[in-house]
Order: sequence, then structure tokens, then C-alpha cells
Amino acid sequence: MDYITELMGGFAIPDFVKSYRWGKQYLFIGLRMTRDTERMVLSDITYGAAEPEGWALIPEPTDKERRFCKNQRIQIIEADIDDLLATTAMTAAV
Repeated sequence: MDYITELMGGFAIPDFVKSYRWGKQYLFIGLRMTRDTERMVLSDITYGAAEPEGWALIPEPTDKERRFCKNQRIQIIEADIDDLLATTAMTAAV
């Protein structure tokens, strides 16, 4: 069986992730939550997570993203990866 198995037009997460997800918290970077597929898989992954379930770096979140994150107990941080890197002094200067 593949790690992500397509079932009835949707996706399922693998069993080892289902057993590992309990009590965890997540940081979502670069994931827009405007599409049903992403929201469905995200809901499945975060099922049984700690409180809050996690944080999402979303610059200028849409109303849909705000509602979804509120329902999932995910705190939105209105920033992007560049803001995170600057804050942690890990600039991408090469």
C-alpha cells in the first residue's frame, strides 16, 4: 500500500501517521488552506492533536482560511517564511 492511498476520490493518511498523531502540534508553512483537498487531509492529520492543534504561517489569510483554522484550533500567524527566517536570525543570504 502507498503512503497516501487514494480512496473514493479522496486521500487517506497511512496507519503509522494515525497512531503517531495523538497529542502532537503542527506548524504549517507555505500551505494555503483554500482548497477542499488540503483542508480534508489536514483535518485528518491533526485529528487528536494537542490544544492548540498548531500554527499556520499564512500571509494575508482569506476568510475561508480564517474560519477553517478557527474550527481546527490552528492559530494563524500572518507572516511568511521570510518573516520567520528573519525573526530567527537565519537569513537566507548565501
